[in-house]
Amino acid sequence: DVDDRNGFGPETITIYDVGQTWYYGVHDYTESENGLAASGATVKVYLPGEEPRTYTVPSGDGDCWSVCKIAGGQIQEINKIGNMFSE
Repeated sequence: DVDDRNGFGPETITIYDVGQTWYYGVHDYTESENGLAASGATVKVYLPGEEPRTYTVPSGDGDCWSVCKIAGGQIQEINKIGNMFSE
């Protein structure tokens, strides 16, 4: 929904069909010296009728943060950093 390009967010995405399988990830395009893990980034995932789940970027090397999988309306945490997205 919102792609904030100045790096301060928030960015938003809305998924209406939670019956499908979705993967949510963050790609760091900045190629910053400190890396994605040092960014302190957070992701909040909202599902209808539930409290939001907050994920904080974990430690690790790479520019791809695999945050979670949403399948059948259920959230499954992944929370890994690497050089490609993972399940």
